[in-house]
Amino acid sequence: MHSPPPPAALLFITSGDDRTTHLVEIPREWIGARGFDLETGGSWQPHPIAGIKMRVLALDRERDYATLLLDVAPGTSFPPHHHDGPEECYIVSGSAYTYGHRMGPGDFLHADAGTDHSELYTEEGCRVLLVVRPEDYMV
Repeated sequence: MHSPPPPAALLFITSGDDRTTHLVEIPREWIGARGFDLETGGSWQPHPIAGIKMRVLALDRERDYATLLLDVAPGTSFPPHHHDGPEECYIVSGSAYTYGHRMGPGDFLHADAGTDHSELYTEEGCRVLLVVRPEDYMV
């Protein structure tokens, strides 16, 4: 008999006076792996932070968003930073730590515009799908 997979975590960072971090658990089967071909197309580009390379999957400057795939090497840290625009982060593989939580495959983080983000780091490395303002990650 197979045991059900552990739930995936959705972590939301909210703006406002309370600056509350909310952790919401959902079943992994709700996320699925449909519709993403992350191995083909596009080319890897260097990221300003050592240990990270990125691939631009979509860029829409008119709507002010970019969809990026980050490949983050083991032992890499991303320093604390401010979000001028919203950021959405989906862990494709590996794991990353932020706000005292381990995020693994299928976990999702949303940060509102105007929020500050603590350091993110990975011990084992990870692949991360990001939806961000182009100005926050690209020239």
